[in-house]
Amino acid sequence: MGAQQFEKEGPPSFDVAILGAGPSGLFATSLCRMLGLSVGIFDALPLPGGQCAELYPQKPVYGVPAFQGRPAQELIDGLYQQALSYAPQFFFKAKVEAVRVKSKIFEIGTATSCAEAKGRIFSAAALILATGLGSFAPVKPNVPHFENFEAQSVRYGVQDTAEFRNKNIIIAGGGDAALDWALEMTHTAQSVTLVHRRDHFRCSEQKETDLKTQEDLGRLKVYRSSQLADLLGEAGSLQNVVLTTPAGPVRLPAEKLLVFFGLAPTPVLLIDTLEMKNQKIVIQRDTCATNLPGVLAIGDAVTYANRANLIISGLGEAATAAYSVLNFLRPDAKTPGLSPSLSTFKGS
Repeated sequence: MGAQQFEKEGPPSFDVAILGAGPSGLFATSLCRMLGLSVGIFDALPLPGGQCAELYPQKPVYGVPAFQGRPAQELIDGLYQQALSYAPQFFFKAKVEAVRVKSKIFEIGTATSCAEAKGRIFSAAALILATGLGSFAPVKPNVPHFENFEAQSVRYGVQDTAEFRNKNIIIAGGGDAALDWALEMTHTAQSVTLVHRRDHFRCSEQKETDLKTQEDLGRLKVYRSSQLADLLGEAGSLQNVVLTTPAGPVRLPAEKLLVFFGLAPTPVLLIDTLEMKNQKIVIQRDTCATNLPGVLAIGDAVTYANRANLIISGLGEAATAAYSVLNFLRPDAKTPGLSPSLSTFKGS
């Protein structure tokens, strides 16, 4: 970022800037507004939700209380509507590329196509980093001509289950996402085949039992200790998938290939003096504070001892961070409860 982009003077644009509009960032936005803080929330994506919305919007969520088995997008929609009711300022398609500290104020530089943010420099008295895993790319199989089929026939997540209705589907992977969708697709697909390079899956015992039940009923086929070997088709349209199996090569009809080999994340490091461990931001568990005054972090971006990698962990951290920001900015203020009238925020 050029120096001319950091010339904002006067009071900060917001009490707190929240970088990232995934579940943790959305909930932190609501709580900060309920505590009377002005909030600007920035995200590089065009819509809220982060990884949940981008990679598995229709995947059932099991790690959030009273939300058993409902789709991730429904959780995001609820968190977003709640945040909107408190009238923060959202900036989507606004990728934060640099943050600079100037006289205890954080100046935020963006590369943006967001009309409300274009050409503007923002500042905040505090930051909450809810950047998740950062930018990420799916891990791809090493298969000849794989790239020829990516646009039309290969998916790394399920945006719309209708795309797979009455199709022959191959699912490659051995973790929760692969098993969840293999089980789910048995209700709508023409055929479902799950391929895993190992003999055992990385999932709960109950989920593997469910898989075996569906396999015994003939509702899906499972190839263990097997791998993708080749994709066959024309003009990007998949027709067959060839597998390497313990019994030899197998050729299967397939119109869609779902690949769940995981993600290769690139963490977002906006401030190079943040303390990091294993590419995650180190925070104090009881405050969500980083090693830099006024900078807090929550969600998948953070690490501390015995942190559970669940959505609910990030939501709890959002509550902790909101109160910590209030204490940082207004240490003499009486800590309010979270029960203001929504009318307080209309037009603010």
